[in-house]
Amino acid sequence: MFTYVKSKKRPEKKRSKADRKKPREVSSKIKPSKFKQILPDKKRPVRDPRFDDLSGKFNKSKFNQAYSFLDKKREKEIQKLKKELNQTSNEKEKEKINQALNLITQENLRRKAEKEKDEIIQERRKKEKELIKQGKKPYFLKKSEEKNILLISKYNKLKSEGKLDQFIAKRRKRNAAKEHKYLPERKEKK
Repeated sequence: MFTYVKSKKRPEKKRSKADRKKPREVSSKIKPSKFKQILPDKKRPVRDPRFDDLSGKFNKSKFNQAYSFLDKKREKEIQKLKKELNQTSNEKEKEKINQALNLITQENLRRKAEKEKDEIIQERRKKEKELIKQGKKPYFLKKSEEKNILLISKYNKLKSEGKLDQFIAKRRKRNAAKEHKYLPERKEKK
């Protein structure tokens, strides 16, 4: 049979009083922190007033009013790009200019739509304030109701322009495409 020989243990190093409280190994169960601050930061933290609450709350209408001069600059830029587009003969340059022009016009359309949306909401709030002055109990719209009011105004606008049928057809097509991917695939005959 086998005889077991006891292995000789190495003599343990005596730990100092400060080390006795610390574990011999770092536990693998505890996740190490991602951000270790080795040295404390002595410099002041940088404050960006655009994202800091100390600078006040964001007021969209005041912001739009303060930076309304940018709309004129954008219009000038559009005219400049159109002129440049007509003058250039290089196809790559034309493509670049066209992309920049499309980007600016899309941004303008988005801003215009947002402005109309804000006007509708402001109009609704003014009516509500007048009703409160008359003695009616205040009623605040839910987000879903606000969405419905905006949708109704959009449909009315499209109807007055004569583009409602085209818009609805496009929307149906998009929704049908979304629903189509959830349909089960047909099994082909072998």
